[in-house]
Amino acid sequence: MHRRSFVRASVLGATTSGLAPACGPSATGSRAPAGRDDEFANRLAELDRGMEDLRCRPIDLGRVASRAANTPLVCREDPLDEQLYRSSLRALLLTSSLKDLPEADRARPEVQTRLDAHAAEVDFAVDGMTQRLAHMSAEDMARVQERLRGDPELPRRIIESIDDEARKSDFPLARRLRLRRLARIALWRLRRQPAQLLIDECTDKVHRLAERLTPIAREAPFARPPAADVAYWEAQTLRVALRYQDPAPGEPARPPDPQVGEADAQRAVADQQRAKAEALVATQRARAVLEFQTAGALYERAAARLDESYEHVTARSQLLDLTVAMYLRSYELKPDAAPLRAALIVLRAHDEQFRLAYGEQGRLALPEYARLEAHMIQIQNLLLRLQSGDDSGPRRKAPLVRVGGIIVGVGLGLLLLGLGLVLGAGVFVGAVLATVAGLALIVGLIIMIVGAVIKA
Repeated sequence: MHRRSFVRASVLGATTSGLAPACGPSATGSRAPAGRDDEFANRLAELDRGMEDLRCRPIDLGRVASRAANTPLVCREDPLDEQLYRSSLRALLLTSSLKDLPEADRARPEVQTRLDAHAAEVDFAVDGMTQRLAHMSAEDMARVQERLRGDPELPRRIIESIDDEARKSDFPLARRLRLRRLARIALWRLRRQPAQLLIDECTDKVHRLAERLTPIAREAPFARPPAADVAYWEAQTLRVALRYQDPAPGEPARPPDPQVGEADAQRAVADQQRAKAEALVATQRARAVLEFQTAGALYERAAARLDESYEHVTARSQLLDLTVAMYLRSYELKPDAAPLRAALIVLRAHDEQFRLAYGEQGRLALPEYARLEAHMIQIQNLLLRLQSGDDSGPRRKAPLVRVGGIIVGVGLGLLLLGLGLVLGAGVFVGAVLATVAGLALIVGLIIMIVGAVIKA
């Protein structure tokens, strides 16, 4: 099936049939009545906050496993699996939130805008997770079942962990309860039935849904995601497929890439630094500014662990996104040129590496290069805005008016003193002072007029 067709088919299927029921019973209940415009806007604002929260907030995928093993080791999430987990939760939040809207509200442009913006990521979540499950080895499935059977409390902790993330991201209560029920059913079956049976059932339902909806999507695309987003999430899906695909018969499994391992370890350090910086925002804002810049440098160091190649270009681009995000977070807390300049230096260095690795034409064809260019434009615009703000009129206009006023005041004082001397004995000195006073008055008035014109 063509990937771009699946983009439309997955979103269409999610909003009409729902993604969550793919491996469980269908939901029941009545539709919510159509609300006022402000209620509609509030719902979309909650959705946007939840989607951003799931995109940015640190998530420790190894927490449950660590508690189950009762080990003091800190479990670090795998970046690719973490992305699948985040995108899957975002897809569930998006589709469930839009499915709860009245039929009339679903046709509004604001809803279509969000569908277009997130369609490619929803596709990645569906296709990537299907790939991930379909290619689980028999050894992996046996370990999962052994772990569930050996620790009766593990299913409860897993459900609580998923529900906790959903609650933090403002999932509706009804959807959270349904998600808990689906997780409970899936874990019960994984513990008591062959894992392959459940996985085959889930993946078969996804494939049948896609096959049924693809012709409809080709006739009338339900979403039109930006081409750059489609290219990016297609590359992510390809990474999942390459990592978890079955080796050819007789072909040994590919050994892990040491560069990827080093980059992942460095990224874990950067993730911890980012979490530390976020924790300081509320209490020690100035220190948080510096900690975010440190996190940005650590993400850049993680990217440097990977050579610039077609094999690593997507991972490097992700780390570059995180680098820029940390510098922008620092700038957001304290508008200053230093983090922006640091980000621009990093971007220019990556631009040069693109040029050396792929050539002039090759780099222009990369979606990762388009993202880099977008970052550079954003940073340069912020720098220009900051510089224009530093040199803006209001900070120079008021001093001009004040200086002119002071000179006029001095001129008036000298004029009064000169007139006093003229009326007295010092006629010559008084005439000189009156002349100087006249010049001061003229200069002061000119400066005041110039300042007023600039201020206007």
